Amino acid sequence: MSSDKIKSLKSQQAKVEEVVEKTNSLKTSFWTVFGLATGSVFFISFFQIMISNRSMQLFLGLQAILSVITACFYFFYARFSESSFPVDWKSLLLTRYKESAVSIPLIILSLVFLLSYNRGDGKDIPFNVAATVALLALQYGSLLLQFLGDQGQIDKNLALASSSVLLLVLFCILFFLFLFPLSSSFSAFPEKYAILAVYFLLSVAHQVAYSTDMLTRNSILNILDFLTKCLVGILVGVYVLASSRVI
Repeated sequence: MSSDKIKSLKSQQAKVEEVVEKTNSLKTSFWTVFGLATGSVFFISFFQIMISNRSMQLFLGLQAILSVITACFYFFYARFSESSFPVDWKSLLLTRYKESAVSIPLIILSLVFLLSYNRGDGKDIPFNVAATVALLALQYGSLLLQFLGDQGQIDKNLALASSSVLLLVLFCILFFLFLFPLSSSFSAFPEKYAILAVYFLLSVAHQVAYSTDMLTRNSILNILDFLTKCLVGILVGVYVLASSRVI
């Protein structure tokens, strides 16, 4: 056997070993997110009981439901990834879209309730039904475009670009609805700007993950799901209880 063939075989073997290692690591991360999401339910529920503000209670209640949904889906992901090798990542990705379709209204509503509290005068910003429906339509539109890109029905780069435009419009609406009226008093409401910036960065990370390979994409999504659907609720609850100023 020639040296070139030996090198080629070694290279192929190294690639297979790398894929196996990444797959095993990803399987572990599914169980990790499942455990963290399960634990988050109890912490967030505790904060919801301890905090009296209505908007915060609604936010934390929605976050607790999100954590339950995340735990259920990640239990499925973990079991599914262990059922066969190689893993059918396309089928798992389709299930991820189903999870996103269920989670979107909860994420949008929780963000709206989180931003609606006005600690300056104690009066919450009134719930705007039309704006919330528009936010949901934009988020679902972005999800649909990415799904069509993954299914090969439209160009994937076009799907990424167009979905990014919809998300940008979504965050512009959030800014003008909740932050623009406070633009003259940034120092009094820095938390709201920080919250929107964090959600925007998480959204950007989702867009970046869309353009990566399947293993990398799943790894990034695991982290982002925990941050968005679990950790945010815990951090907000800790902040509210630890500070005399409620966001």
